[in-house]
Amino acid sequence: MTAQQRLVTARELVQGAIQAAKDDLDMRQRIAVVGNGTVHPRHDGQTGRRTDILVLNNTGGGGKHITYASDAINLQALASARKFWLVTAPQIASARGDEDFTDAMIERRVSGRPWRYIRARNYWSAKDALDTYGAAVDSRPSSGVLVLFQIMNSPSFWRPITLFGFSHEGWEGHAWDAERALVDDWRGWCALTRATPR
Repeated sequence: MTAQQRLVTARELVQGAIQAAKDDLDMRQRIAVVGNGTVHPRHDGQTGRRTDILVLNNTGGGGKHITYASDAINLQALASARKFWLVTAPQIASARGDEDFTDAMIERRVSGRPWRYIRARNYWSAKDALDTYGAAVDSRPSSGVLVLFQIMNSPSFWRPITLFGFSHEGWEGHAWDAERALVDDWRGWCALTRATPR
């Protein structure tokens, strides 16, 4: 192999790695992350014109409900989603002893579209970070915080991120106070803003 061929091969490898690291996110656009809380009517139209990635809980009672219940999900978002992120990677589900509904969810909800798990390392990073904010030892990071860790650990991190419907409330197994404090601290040093009150 000539030096020129080695250079071309190296460039292709780097370009391939960069493309893979983009992690399904369109690098040209702002990021709107929509949580489970109320989105104020004044923000209609600001949450994006399309659903690039729909995040689904794939384990436990929540995963079962989303997989099988007809009223468990926004059908418009489900139909328009281009890709999916599943919240719990297999090794996390196994470590926690969770029932995993991934296979049924892929068949019933994803329907042949691209999907991936939120990386296990982002789960552990979120868990460690929340521990420093006083989260209970047995608490679990919410899907919203896990999505933020997935985004912030990708090259798209430099882009502005706006949060909609992040009220930090819901299932008692999440450390809501710790998550609120963590997100507030992030707002102090990165391009992260809230479009809705806490």
